Amino acid sequence: MDIQHHLAKIPRWLATALVVAAILYATIAPHPVGADELPLFPGVDKVVHFIMFATLAAALLFDLSRSKKATSAGRVMTVAGVAAVLFGAIDELLQECLTDNRSGEVLDWLADAGGVAAVLLIFSAWRLRHQP
Repeated sequence: MDIQHHLAKIPRWLATALVVAAILYATIAPHPVGADELPLFPGVDKVVHFIMFATLAAALLFDLSRSKKATSAGRVMTVAGVAAVLFGAIDELLQECLTDNRSGEVLDWLADAGGVAAVLLIFSAWRLRHQP
């Protein structure tokens, strides 16, 4: 059996739902598990935001490309990018409004957008290289 067969068995939107849940837990929970053990250097939170939202963009690309409504790779990339960046903005607003020990930051949102952009660039380059 090839990998496509195994990937097809994953329920639609499961990857995105799991990543969204993990992001919300990491950014909204008062004391997420493991947060105190992060190596402390200036900007570590920006690196974490970049990685979380790169993962979200990858999950969205995976799920959208398997959707019955997927039309073109360009459209899938646009929808995934816009959705992930908007979710980043909403997440920062939620941190500002729903938490006492966290605050929404524009620089965090820019790190989110950077992670999304990196994945979209990598996916675009991969597509160009592997197009028939």
